[in-house]
Amino acid sequence: MHGKRWLIAFGILILVAALVFLVVSTSKPKTVARLGGYRLVYAVELAPEDPPETMQSLFGALERRVDPSGIAGLEWRELEGNRFEVRVPRSSKGLFSPKTEYWIQPDEMKKLMAMHRGKLEFRIAASPEGKAPADDELRLLKGQLMSEGAGLGRKRGDRWQWFKVNRTLINVGSVVEANDGSSVRHVLLAGNAPNDTLLSGRWQLARAAFGSDAMGRPAVNFTFDERGAAKFGDLTSRHIDLPLAILLDDEMYSAPTIKSTIREHGQITGTFTRAEVDDLVKVLKVGPLPVPISPAPLLEEKIEPHAQSCR
Repeated sequence: MHGKRWLIAFGILILVAALVFLVVSTSKPKTVARLGGYRLVYAVELAPEDPPETMQSLFGALERRVDPSGIAGLEWRELEGNRFEVRVPRSSKGLFSPKTEYWIQPDEMKKLMAMHRGKLEFRIAASPEGKAPADDELRLLKGQLMSEGAGLGRKRGDRWQWFKVNRTLINVGSVVEANDGSSVRHVLLAGNAPNDTLLSGRWQLARAAFGSDAMGRPAVNFTFDERGAAKFGDLTSRHIDLPLAILLDDEMYSAPTIKSTIREHGQITGTFTRAEVDDLVKVLKVGPLPVPISPAPLLEEKIEPHAQSCR
């Protein structure tokens, strides 16, 4: 009997010790200096007119994208030469396991960092039945697409601009389309005129979620905030029966014809997989990054823990 009581008491003691260790270990900050980990270095496209707080805004947006719960203990640091680094600590489990484990594995981290910038825009598309440049101007625009690509016209702020068609687009519809000298499809869309566009700015999405189109295919449903809904309603009411291009990061995903005034809700359709829709939803929920970053890290390296930091 006494032996059984001793075993129970010993078991309770072990359990209490394990709980104390767990509380102490998890209460310590998850730092790369203490646990070790890895770092990724990226380039960032900063412009002279960008405000001083741009990098901190970028770090906040990226943190919400890759670690929305904030449990990974990521460390962000600005570097010289328009670069920054993110440090990812090892998990506490990784300290006692022969297999190194991180709070976010390197391949997953690079995938999350390489997602879309998240710039969502809407532009009226040129169409033979609606708004379109005159024949002479259209020939000039097609020549410019062949000779200089699509980017220069957008930098100049041309009245009509070329945009790439995303591979998931099922049917472009009645819009003006051309190739850039290769097999890449482009469509002609309105420039930056406020009456013909809803560009990124003082509005945002209130919601983004997985949905299905009329054929049951995966799609992205989105809802505007109050300011965005008002602006979208103005845009669609002025352009009934015209094609409206939906763009993400300067690529057109769909171009539905406006049949009535639309205010709060919209949908991005295409030949998406479920995983692609989930990735798009994740990006749209966070909102656009304030500035673009390189799609792949410039440097990736492992970091060993500092002995003094482990005490």
